[in-house]
Amino acid sequence: MGKDLRVITPSSCTEVPINAREALIIDLKRARFIVRKKFRVIAGSKRLGQLWLVIDPLIISLMYFLVFTVIRYNPDPRSLFLGITYIRILQLALKNGFNNSIDYTGGIKIERVSSRCLLLSEWYLIFLNTFFMCFGVSLLFLFIFDSNFLDIIVFFALAIILYVMWYGLGSFFSPIGRHIPDTKSLVNYFGMLMFFASPALYSLGETQGHHRSISLINPFSYIVEACRLLVLNSEDFYLLDTSLGLVYGGLFLSFFIFSILRFDRNRWRFSTWS
Repeated sequence: MGKDLRVITPSSCTEVPINAREALIIDLKRARFIVRKKFRVIAGSKRLGQLWLVIDPLIISLMYFLVFTVIRYNPDPRSLFLGITYIRILQLALKNGFNNSIDYTGGIKIERVSSRCLLLSEWYLIFLNTFFMCFGVSLLFLFIFDSNFLDIIVFFALAIILYVMWYGLGSFFSPIGRHIPDTKSLVNYFGMLMFFASPALYSLGETQGHHRSISLINPFSYIVEACRLLVLNSEDFYLLDTSLGLVYGGLFLSFFIFSILRFDRNRWRFSTWS
């Protein structure tokens, strides 16, 4: 019975399995193990663990809703909850992509885990992070705001697209963070800036002046306003330039695909050997 072939060159290390189907099943099982291990590390001493991902957008949205109530501004709570959830997803995706905290051993020290397995674990983590962050708000939309199940599917699907876009951008520039760790703080500041420079707290139609000008060219606007159009029947999406949105879509997709293609090379460059 043959053994899997491992091809090592100065620039990469490639696995060539004898039984492709069996290797894929093993990689899927390892990917689930890696994700569970990451969740345990993230949870740490926190008793609620990943529930904080569910609670976070709810708490932030409620805080701003109360502030707006005090200053006698009456926002649409559905639009507010949707915008806050999406901007928090953007911040998490950008941070996770740029920080590139992937353990290239996969937490399995006795053998080399394939790059495909590590990529599967990242995609699995993208899905779970998005699911948890959308879950609490989805329940509000279903049981408080009387939305239908199709609205929730649209809300979640666009959230996945949003996460992939900004994760791909962060991952594309992650080698800079490896070489210059101080840039990770700049990414956090950028995420905070995006919060105030985006139609998150307000819909695009409610923005004015420089806020409106920035929001009109902000790639985040295309996702959040598309969701407000499909779920809340808002027409602010039509204020945006469709051709610019297509350019953004192609650009972010290129970032994500390029990050996947160079994953094995980056792994080879940044892995520790002792």
